[in-house]
Amino acid sequence: MTAGVNESGYRYAAFGENLYAGTWGRVSPRDVVNAWLQSPPHRANILGAAFRHVGVAPVRANGLLDGTDAVVWTATFASPR
Repeated sequence: MTAGVNESGYRYAAFGENLYAGTWGRVSPRDVVNAWLQSPPHRANILGAAFRHVGVAPVRANGLLDGTDAVVWTATFASPR
């Protein structure tokens, strides 16, 4: 993911990313955030004092999970230089 951030021209001093994969239509944003908060590395990104910017998006990923319609939630955390 850092390649995409670099290509966008965003110059960062700190960068982090959370991912979550699940079945499309069965996972709510609340479910995703709750799961991230239960995971120490994901929680650290969410609460990280070093981060000033965040971007969050669900991406449809058909066939990712045993041929089912899937979703990958991504949260990107960063701070500029």
